[in-house]
Amino acid sequence: MPYTCPKGQGNLKEGQYKKTQYLYNKELDYFVSPDGEVFTYRTTDRNGYRLYKTPNNSRVLTRHIWQNYLDITNIIRCTPQGKEVYRQRKETIERVFGDAKEKHAMRWTTLRGLSNIQRQVTLTFACMNLKKLANWITKTKPNNGQPSIISRFFISLLSLFKIRPNFV
Repeated sequence: MPYTCPKGQGNLKEGQYKKTQYLYNKELDYFVSPDGEVFTYRTTDRNGYRLYKTPNNSRVLTRHIWQNYLDITNIIRCTPQGKEVYRQRKETIERVFGDAKEKHAMRWTTLRGLSNIQRQVTLTFACMNLKKLANWITKTKPNNGQPSIISRFFISLLSLFKIRPNFV
């Protein structure tokens, strides 16, 4: 999960608290603010936010339905192993997007409409994955000189589309 700094809670006014300062009762599904005000669950909106309101509906506390999972990933990210994996993003994930921008014309699009752009991006990344697989297969041949099982599968898959790879 990419990390972004929390937004919107920097300048709190008198009587306002950060969401992390509220206590949650899991059994009864309600929040208690630091000043003792109780926020009970009312509904979930269309954007996936659970709405907790005070009895007189004067204040609202929102929490996304996936927030528990985001909290877990944040805890993992702060461990030494998580920090090591996060450092590798620049060599793996972000490198793929950089290659797409530089080598596959992903800096801009000539198409209009979300569905057209999604098709172009999906096709581009599918081709990049096939290219990566082809490069990986040519490097992994067993000692006896015969193609590996994965190579044979990939070659048979290409033969379905009547494509003759040049590395066979």
